[in-house]
Amino acid sequence: MNFGTMKTRLAALICAFLVAVPALAQGRDEVLPLSEIIAAVGERYHGEVVAAEVVAGNDPDLYYELRLITPAGNVLRIRIDAFTAAFIEVDGRGLVDARKPVSGQQ
Repeated sequence: MNFGTMKTRLAALICAFLVAVPALAQGRDEVLPLSEIIAAVGERYHGEVVAAEVVAGNDPDLYYELRLITPAGNVLRIRIDAFTAAFIEVDGRGLVDARKPVSGQQ
């Protein structure tokens, strides 16, 4: 898949998200924009987000699921709460190597 195709798919997912969120997020705080979620991932992991989607779940009610390609070429699947940006789950090969050091640590 080339970059243009990935970019088009990401744009389609964002549009679908904007349509679906009002129905899914009734009674909750505002859903964080994808740009903030990607920034949170970038603060924690080395790599490039190549896919993102919004998923309606049980707990939390709504979360982002992202795919990140690490510098080593591995794929991480990252789930983040759409309302708080709390990391729910991260898995994939090379997870430890992709992790950035925590601020104040070396």
